[in-house]
Amino acid sequence: MAQIDEMRLVTRVACMYYEWDMKQSAIARQLGLSQPTISRLLQQAKEEGIIRISVSVPQGIYTELEEQLVKQYRLRDAIVVDCSGEGDERFIERQIGAAAAYYLESALRPNEVVGISSWSATLLALVDAMHAAPRKGDVRVVQILGGVGSPSAEAHAGRLTSRLADLLSGAAIFLPAPGIVGSEGAMQAITADHYVRGALNLRPCYHRVGGDRCDRTVEIACRQRESLLSFGTGRSEAGRRSGRRVVALL
Repeated sequence: MAQIDEMRLVTRVACMYYEWDMKQSAIARQLGLSQPTISRLLQQAKEEGIIRISVSVPQGIYTELEEQLVKQYRLRDAIVVDCSGEGDERFIERQIGAAAAYYLESALRPNEVVGISSWSATLLALVDAMHAAPRKGDVRVVQILGGVGSPSAEAHAGRLTSRLADLLSGAAIFLPAPGIVGSEGAMQAITADHYVRGALNLRPCYHRVGGDRCDRTVEIACRQRESLLSFGTGRSEAGRRSGRRVVALL
C-alpha cells in the first residue's frame, strides 16, 4: 500500500473512532477489516502523531503528584487533597475525611476486610462524611490499633469501628486491648488472648518504607521499644488464605 493511501486509511479509522464515536467492531465491519487491524491502525495513528490525546486537569486535582506517590511508595492508590487557602485545622480534616470517604465508598468491593486505626482526627472526619452503603457481601471492619491511655480512648476506638461497620453494612471486629502497654511481658500476655489474636489475624500486612519484605505492624506496642511507621494496603494472614483484599485506613 502506498504511503499516502495508508495514511488516508489510518486517518479515516482515527476519525471514525475518536470523532464519530464508533466502536472498533463497527469500524471493522464497515471497512471490511478485522478488529485487530483496526486496533493496529489506531496505534499507528498515535505513533504518527495523527492522534494527540491530552487530559485537561481541573484546578485542585493533582494526578501527577498522586502517581509519583504511588510509584515512590509502591501504593495501590494515593489521593492528594487541595486544602490551600485555609489555615483552619478542622477545615483540613473535613476535606481529607470527605475525600477518603468518597474513595472508600467507590473502591470497596464485596467480602473485603477494612482495617481502621483510631488515632486520627481525619478518620473520624471520614466516618462523619460517609454515607450508608448497600451491603457488599461479607464485609468486615477490623480495629487495627488499640486505645491509647485511658479506658475512654479504648471506648472511642470501639465506637469508631462500630460506626464504620454500620455504614458499610458489615461486621465489626474489635481489638480488645490498649494501644500501648508498659512492658514486653504485658504485650505478650495480651496478644495471647483468643479475641485479640482473632483481630490481629485479620490485620493487613504493610510494605515497610525502603524494603521489599511484607512486615506485620505491631499495634500493641511496648513503650520501651522503637516504634515502626508503616502504611499502605496489603493482605492479612487470613486474607491470603481466603483471597480477600484488605484495605487499611491509618
